[in-house]
Amino acid sequence: MVPTLLPEYDELIPSHYPRLQGDVVTLADDRVFGFQEYRFWHEIKNSDTLSDKTSSQEATAGPATEPAKENEELVVFVIPGLPGSRFFHHPDLCSKAATPPFEDDEDQPPKREGSHSRTGSAHLLSGSSSQHSRSRTSLHAGISHSRNASASNSDSNKRLVRLFVLERPGIGLSTFAQRRFLDFADDVREFCRHKSITRASLIAYSAGGPFGLAVAHALGQPSASPTESPLIFKAAIISSTAPHTAPGLYKNMPFKFKLAWFLAKFAPGLLARLANMEAKKTLKDPLKASRDALSDACPADREYFEKHPEVERMFLESTLEMYTRGQVATECWEYSLWGKDWGFRLEEIGGREGKEEIGGSEKAGSKSGSRAASKIDVRSVLSGKSGKSKESKDSRSASRVDDGNGVKVKVWHGEQDGGTTIAMGKYIASHIPGCESSFVANKGHYLYFEVWNEVLDWIARA
Repeated sequence: MVPTLLPEYDELIPSHYPRLQGDVVTLADDRVFGFQEYRFWHEIKNSDTLSDKTSSQEATAGPATEPAKENEELVVFVIPGLPGSRFFHHPDLCSKAATPPFEDDEDQPPKREGSHSRTGSAHLLSGSSSQHSRSRTSLHAGISHSRNASASNSDSNKRLVRLFVLERPGIGLSTFAQRRFLDFADDVREFCRHKSITRASLIAYSAGGPFGLAVAHALGQPSASPTESPLIFKAAIISSTAPHTAPGLYKNMPFKFKLAWFLAKFAPGLLARLANMEAKKTLKDPLKASRDALSDACPADREYFEKHPEVERMFLESTLEMYTRGQVATECWEYSLWGKDWGFRLEEIGGREGKEEIGGSEKAGSKSGSRAASKIDVRSVLSGKSGKSKESKDSRSASRVDDGNGVKVKVWHGEQDGGTTIAMGKYIASHIPGCESSFVANKGHYLYFEVWNEVLDWIARA
């Protein structure tokens, strides 16, 4: 059943797109790399996780981790799914994030020809332009001069976050090119050089997951010095697509998605034709297409959309941004990659393959004397009752691998996800040495929005 309480969005029509807000860098091969930067303060919570709010299942936890170095600026890359342009982030940013130009930037590029605004991304979701202007004024008072975070905020539990939403080739402002997963990692490396970024983390969601894992693989290898971290030091992988060889891939997956996976592997040309038909249907009536798609969603996702229409609005914006630019070819190309070898092995991420692991995956609610158990964070399923839940088959796990300073990876996945099934999340988590995981019962594909602050907490902690 499709939710009936969602609002109408009269301004979200194809004639208002594509939009020019955002920024670009030009790569060495003259391709354009699109992105949008947001800056905001994030307050680190002690132990407030999604599951903690609803139940108290018994689990084993190690010592509390300490916040990262005080006043350290956090650079975070967001790699969205499909459709997912630079307008995809988290609705919370509309009220607390500032967008360029930042007064303390010495390398501000000129406003691009024909651009309505270089600061327009945030106001697309936050209301009138006057409200946005007042909000930006107050935000810049605390953010724009805060590259030295201590100058603006002395709270040791707060971190200045510079969040970059990255557009893959052929999405939004980025030039189309048939780039594979590891090719995109090269683009991110070059982007970092342009922006003088030497340390960052990433959040990859849904169809963006393989690209995020490729970036973690290429840019997260251990550095030569044990005191230095790699370029990418943490990678949060949420509701990600997995390699097509993952066992149980299609379990609990709606037929529409099963067909897409089959065609991605055996008939990508036919899948491309179907994708073009879907795009034409969407441009004809974006809202109807969005609501029709919800019929394939799990109850948890439909309920979340109804309670948070701002999320639907954000998806609609990225959909219109891509389709009015004629970027269906990008979708088709990325779908074709799903049915191919990824070009790297998950086991190689972080450079820990072959190192001795002590312990292994743990079931939530179990107590173990192994060293692995000391790394298990408290995670309970969403039963709404205290005590040991019977609903969870898997919960949070981590393998203790202490040697090496390669990228640390954590997987978040909803157990009711039908688009990217729980088998995908488990496969990824089980194949990356030292990977942490959080499998949440009674949640679906939109878990990303519910664990947002939890993910930022994890990134911000040492």
